[in-house]
Order: sequence, then C-alpha cells, then structure tokens
Amino acid sequence: MTESLVIFPENYPAVKTALSMIERYPHEGGVTLVITGFHDLYRFYQEINEKVYGGKLEIIFFERYRGRAEQGNLAGKGWRYVNDLFRERRYLDRIFNEHFKEMTGCEIIFFSRSYDAYRYYLLNRLSRNNRLTYVPIDDKGGSRIYRYVSRRPAHLARLFGTDLTLIPGIGLGATQVLFAEVGPDLSRFADAAHFASWLNICPHNKVSGDKILSSHTGPGANRVAQALRWATQSLYRSNSYLGQYFRRLRARLGTPKAVTATAHKLARIIYYLITHQVSYDESLFAHFEQQHRRRLERRLRTQAKALGFQLVANAA
Repeated sequence: MTESLVIFPENYPAVKTALSMIERYPHEGGVTLVITGFHDLYRFYQEINEKVYGGKLEIIFFERYRGRAEQGNLAGKGWRYVNDLFRERRYLDRIFNEHFKEMTGCEIIFFSRSYDAYRYYLLNRLSRNNRLTYVPIDDKGGSRIYRYVSRRPAHLARLFGTDLTLIPGIGLGATQVLFAEVGPDLSRFADAAHFASWLNICPHNKVSGDKILSSHTGPGANRVAQALRWATQSLYRSNSYLGQYFRRLRARLGTPKAVTATAHKLARIIYYLITHQVSYDESLFAHFEQQHRRRLERRLRTQAKALGFQLVANAA
C-alpha cells in the first residue's frame, strides 16, 4: 500500500473532520480508516462506506489487547502485569505486520495525542516511512493541522531517496520542514524553476517592451523558503562552493539579496537531487570554481595593465 491517506478516527467527535479530510484531500492510493475496539464506530463507518463511497474505502478493525492484571492478589497482579506488557507488544507486532507493514509514503492522520499503547506503538513505527498529521478537534468543531516528521536523518533520507543533509547549510530542521510542507515527491512541479517560483524566491520581472522595470521577489510567508533562508545563514564561514558563492554575492549585492539568491540555488539543488535520486557531490562544482578563478585572474590582469603594472605568477 503506497501513497494513500490513512485516518485513525478514535471517536465520534472526529467523524465530521475525518469525512471532510477524505473529501478535501483525495489520494490516488485510496483511503484507509483504522478503528480499534470500537464496534459501534466500526459499523457506522461500514455503513457510510457502502452508502456514500460505494465500498471504495478500506477499513481496518482490530480489538485492543485485554490483559489479565486485574485478577488475583497484589503479587499476582504485578507478575501478570509484566506478562501483559510482553503479550501486548507481541500482539501489536502481529497487527502491524498484518495491516501496516507495506505502508510507505502515506499521509497518516490522527485526532488525539492522549497516551495509548496501540497508538504510541503504531504511530511511532509508521512515522519512519510516512508523514504524520495531527488534527486536534476543538469544542466548536474546528480543527488545525500539525505535521509530525521523523527526527532521524536516515528515515528522512530513505523517504526522499537522497540525504539532503549532505548539502552545506541544510540540516535536519530544514529537511523536516520540506517534508512536512511539500512531502517526498516534487513531481507536481514541472522543473526547478517552477519549484523556486512556488517558494517565491525567484525574481518577478516587470517588463515594459524590452525593458525590465523591476525584478524584486514578491511578498510571501512560505515556510520552506524561510527554512532555506535560515540555512543560508550557516554558509557565512563555510569553505564549500555554496559558502564561497554566498560570500561573493554578499559582497556585490548585500546580505538580503545574497540570502535570497543562495536560497534559490539551494532550492534548485534540492529539486535536482530528489527528482533524480542522486546524492550531493561537492566535486561537481569544481568546474564553476575554476571558471570563477579564471575570470578573477583576467580581471586582475586587466586592472594591473591599466595601472601600468604586470602580474607575475608565484613560482611556489
């Protein structure tokens, strides 16, 4: 099961929001509802599935584990409680392998953060290969969306197909923001230019005839663009190609424009790495560094000749 919407509707107050999520966010991989131990809620969604959705929804139902710790004296309860922990873990392992093991790249939506063994175990394992979304339900029926992303770089690298933290300036935080806001698939953008335009970090040229009147970036509050701008700040003293590129632009254009331009370059690099499923390779920029060195040398020789001097290469 891949690229699908998976919803954990724990109770009746979440019914309205769960159904609206199904309507508002259609997924090509289908929609799966996960219900645990609530028979009435299970029958309710079965009826909705048959009468409204024509049986297109997949409904997973399983009972919650019932322990035996309540029986017997205090010492017996303690021993049975320990045994129940191991039995519940084995039970949840079986449930996960039976229903959730093949889920990859799915949107997992849940409506409650209260501690529950099954929820903690299942959501923790699902977060390794999927995107978690928490939608709290308030008293007025409203909801907000909070996305949870794995904090393990290896998990994010597996989801994106490449390790973005190898890019100078891009850390785990920026990678989490990208995954939460866009997801692991950038195919919705035709090319890197469209991706940069969506981020609002490319110039919006105002042209009259053949003359460019203005080329400023427009206002916006894109979270991915903000994360890339913050990532650029760490390149001030970087010895990488991107660090040198940022410092050159900063000297020529000033810090604000240099930050935006470098964030634009980071966005294009990220788009290429994800869409082509390749790793970041610093050696590919050696050619650009050689070009910059030759341009700098020509400029220095021209300036020296204009002043009546001659540059001599150091023999060392």
